[in-house]
Formats: sequence, C-alpha cells, structure tokens
Amino acid sequence: MDVARENFYSDKNKANVDQYDFVEKPSEDVFCPVTFDVLLDPYQTRCCGNHLSREAYQQLQRDRKHCPMCNKTRFIAVEDKYHRRKVLSLKVRCPHKSAEPEKLKVKEGPCGCKWEGELGSLKQHLSADSTTGQCEYVSVDCPNSCGERVQRRNLEEHKSQHCPLRSF
Repeated sequence: MDVARENFYSDKNKANVDQYDFVEKPSEDVFCPVTFDVLLDPYQTRCCGNHLSREAYQQLQRDRKHCPMCNKTRFIAVEDKYHRRKVLSLKVRCPHKSAEPEKLKVKEGPCGCKWEGELGSLKQHLSADSTTGQCEYVSVDCPNSCGERVQRRNLEEHKSQHCPLRSF
C-alpha cells in the first residue's frame, strides 16, 4: 500500500471506514474525498474523472466552488452508475455481528448476527419490516401494538408469552 493510501485510512479526518463493517478493506475510491463517506450515490467529474458524493457535488455547485481534486472552476459531474454498482457490491458484515451480549440483550444462546453480504443488500437485511427484514437482532414493533420493541428473534416468544395484548 502506498503512503498516500496509508494516510487516507489513518487520518481520523479522512475516510469513514467505520461507517460500514467491510469484509475487506475497500480502496480509497469508495469514499468521497469531500465528505469522506462511502460513495453510495457517486458522481464523476468531467474535468479530472474523480468521484464525489451527490451531496458534495450539489453543495459545491451551490457555492460555485471549484473541483476539489483539480481546482477547475465551473466543473460539472454526472451520475456514475457503474461506480455505484461497484460500491454496492462490496461485501459487508451486519452491524449486529458478535456484539457484546449486554448490547444485544442476549441472556443465552448465539451472540450476534452472522450475515455477510453486499452493501446494496444491507438495508433490506436490517429492515424492521416483518416481511422484508432478515436480521434476527433488529428491534421490531410488536404486531399487537402493545408498544414494545423486541428483537426479531424474540418476537414469537413475546407475542405468545409476554405481550399484554396477546390473545388467550
């Protein structure tokens, strides 16, 4: 790894590598050089071919700023769907992986989600929606509308034994 890339990852004001738990360390072109967040919605500058987040590009355009990479004034950028697919295909782990038992409210049994998948699938995996969500460690609302939020893996037990609005 070259020195520039080493600095990119080590500087706390730089790449937000903790934003997601990547299976493998991503290359620096996955991050916006302005916001340092993962490029979920990348734009490519026409002047120098570098990438910016949509938010960074729109802010730079509003403020009539120059390109942050090559300093060209009055630059334009276009949505880069190829780069978006590349970023969304990176492998990540569920944020609920092997967390401390007290954080997951686990008394016994497995500790943490084992899911690994593409970044583009993470939102669906973590969804609290009972039909689309998959992570057993996400808190969901009780479908009986008792006001309780329980981990998906404990929902059936809650509905049958603990819910004050359960049917007898």
